[in-house]
Amino acid sequence: VGSLYYRETVDAILGAIAEFNAASGQPPVSLIHLGSQGDWLENSRGVDIHLPGYVSPDEMARLCHHALANIYVFLGRTFHHKLFELLACRRPVIAYGGELPESIAAAERLHALLAVPTTPAALVTALTAAESFIPGPRMPERFFTWPEQAAMVEAAMRRLIG
Repeated sequence: VGSLYYRETVDAILGAIAEFNAASGQPPVSLIHLGSQGDWLENSRGVDIHLPGYVSPDEMARLCHHALANIYVFLGRTFHHKLFELLACRRPVIAYGGELPESIAAAERLHALLAVPTTPAALVTALTAAESFIPGPRMPERFFTWPEQAAMVEAAMRRLIG
């Protein structure tokens, strides 16, 4: 989901999915890229790629709710609001390349599966864990609203200011 940022990261993700498919014994996992960099996925190494590009929020939600896992590339310089959008789908989320400590803590509070692999082997492990994922207790819908998140940011800023 979203921008891919680094070509070598994209190649690592594709290689890991291909490795996962080879070892799984299940029908192969395909990759659906919801973004505009489909040309970066041309070295798919046998991974079935679907490129719908940008889709409506309803279609994005439908696709993400039915995914084995939702993956995004961690940029490393900013907070990814897409994490909360993906956590709301109640499917495993994989932030390839890392994630900020506060994002990891938020996923833990939600009892969500957030994996932060930094190598293809760790991504294969995360995909394997996603196969047996069972959603935990459901967080209240209000948690995923902008007012609720704004209140949490405001509370954090007040703690920082003192």
